[in-house]
Amino acid sequence: MESMTTEQRLAAIVALLSSSALRGTTASKNAALCMHLDTLLRGDEKLDPNLRKTLERALDEWKLTLHFNCCPTRDNLPSRAAVPVLH
Repeated sequence: MESMTTEQRLAAIVALLSSSALRGTTASKNAALCMHLDTLLRGDEKLDPNLRKTLERALDEWKLTLHFNCCPTRDNLPSRAAVPVLH
């Protein structure tokens, strides 16, 4: 399988961001977005420095979102359940 070009990867990132904004995010969209951002940042040395900084910040924020979404909340637990340990 051929790898995606920078333009194709940026298009996928924009599509995932748009879909998340319009219809909400899912674990799959989050994972795909983080994968595309990470792959683009690791593979393309020719990125404009300002675009690189923006993409790095976006990746950090989406990884944090992905982390928060996988942590259980207290609201969904029955009253007899132990309080989850947040890290």
